[in-house]
Amino acid sequence: MEEVCSREGQLWPPMLQEGTLMPSSVFLHGHSGTGKTLVARHVLQHLGVLTSHINCIEVYCPQVLFEAVLSQLTGNVPSLTTGQSSSTSCDSLGEFVHHLATISHTLDQPRMAIAFLHQLLEHSERLRDCAANILPGLCRLQEFTPGINITVIFMSTLPLEKFRISTGFMEPLVVHFPQYSKDELLKILEKLRPSTASEEFFKNYISLVLSVFYHATRDLSELMHQVS
Repeated sequence: MEEVCSREGQLWPPMLQEGTLMPSSVFLHGHSGTGKTLVARHVLQHLGVLTSHINCIEVYCPQVLFEAVLSQLTGNVPSLTTGQSSSTSCDSLGEFVHHLATISHTLDQPRMAIAFLHQLLEHSERLRDCAANILPGLCRLQEFTPGINITVIFMSTLPLEKFRISTGFMEPLVVHFPQYSKDELLKILEKLRPSTASEEFFKNYISLVLSVFYHATRDLSELMHQVS
């Protein structure tokens, strides 16, 4: 598995073992630019599972969420340029569970290597504004699909307390992503060194950039932009 620099503690070692059952849901939280998406992608790539990656900024109702997930899992992703639309209509959690079972059964025959179905949800706080049963339903999706190991991964800048509701909410596995320290940022940004620059020069350059911007932001993507 490719190294995930300075985020070894967030790699969930039990999940990396072959044949290990995935938890029903995982909640990744921390500030922007702390490696949540990077670590999630590396873990799922290592496991080699079928993955749907949904950005919840685009989700304004349950039907949009369900159909987007199903389209990605089946490879039928809608496109404005080609005029292709989703071939699966789904507007309820019950239908969603039924379609997931069908997809799992269909792909199980020729592609047994796809052992699990995963859903990766970014900006998960948007789900709080959807129907009341969305979050509880997604957290308990593994219960509704016996025989399929489905894991739902939520990613947010908000803590789990902002998502809890009074009924039906199953506690996910919580993984916190702290902000990078200055030493960790220096280690990561050093990997951006161009071949034309010496190690000593580039390290001094990064140290200068961090001395100016570190107290203003620790967002890795913003600092990478400054360095590049």
